[in-house]
Amino acid sequence: MSEQSSVERIEAQLREIRREIRESRSPHIVPAAVNITDAAVMLGVSPKHVSRMIRRGELQPRDVGGARRIPVSQIHALLEAPTMKSAAAPVVTKTPRYDAAAASRELAALRKKP
Repeated sequence: MSEQSSVERIEAQLREIRREIRESRSPHIVPAAVNITDAAVMLGVSPKHVSRMIRRGELQPRDVGGARRIPVSQIHALLEAPTMKSAAAPVVTKTPRYDAAAASRELAALRKKP
């Protein structure tokens, strides 16, 4: 399976998840805070870029059980701001929430395949 088709498959799955969320009437569980990798997925940037944002003070992580977690409220505030402070910020439209952790794990699994 080529990497292009894998990416297309993941994008199709994300579209399906978003559609299910839009159509669902039940409340969705959203974590209060996420790790750097999941924050990067949600913001559409690399984990290294998220680390830079933390160093610059654009994000304030919390230590939860010995791990750095970024409050989801901070991520949403960045996404809803007219412009992000970072020059490398993507153009972001407001989309339904999806399981960023699952998408991140799936992408990591695809990268491990030969």
